[in-house]
Amino acid sequence: MKIIIATDDACVGKFLDEFKKDVITPFYPDDPDNFLKDATEQAILEALLNAQEHGNGNATAKKITIEWFVISSHLVVSVADEGAGFTPAIPTGPPPRGSRRGRGLLIISTTPNAIFNFNEKGNKITLIFNKTNFSRTKP
Repeated sequence: MKIIIATDDACVGKFLDEFKKDVITPFYPDDPDNFLKDATEQAILEALLNAQEHGNGNATAKKITIEWFVISSHLVVSVADEGAGFTPAIPTGPPPRGSRRGRGLLIISTTPNAIFNFNEKGNKITLIFNKTNFSRTKP
């Protein structure tokens, strides 16, 4: 599936609400404490917010493209923006106390049941969530 949304909070929120209901919840039928559902939603939200703020610079004329599919026990989600891209540097620890930046990629990189990569340009992230092989250790 593929959807293109505007770069604004309302569109991101509406997409994520519908995606959680229609895709994330059915993908994890055996997640009674919602641990995996919540972790997956948070990682996707961070990717969307990074595309909105850093990739598209909150420019409402620019779009965010989200593609996803389920294959076997994997949910694959790609988020692309219209920005110039960047060279990803994955943080190895939390940002300094009081900092408002530096959490998005850290949250994505520590999602217990996901792996991810960026395209060469650096304006598209692909996340692969596994519903059967994951760590149940909560941070």
